[in-house]
Amino acid sequence: MKCENSFCIYQFKSECLLDKVDIDSLGMCTECIYPDIDEVILNKAKLKLLRNYKKQIIIERLVLSWCSASKA
Repeated sequence: MKCENSFCIYQFKSECLLDKVDIDSLGMCTECIYPDIDEVILNKAKLKLLRNYKKQIIIERLVLSWCSASKA
């Protein structure tokens, strides 16, 4: 069966490795297990993503300001 939760240990190539799963009232799989991720590795990944998002936000603001300036 299809599975979109790439963090679950049972998901592989968008498929669930289990033959049967139960779904709770929120539509979430009750068998899902998340692996423990080393806190140092997790924080590095978070910081990298935050930097990328910050760069993207700065670029978007620059584009918007350039568009606003060109209309004036």
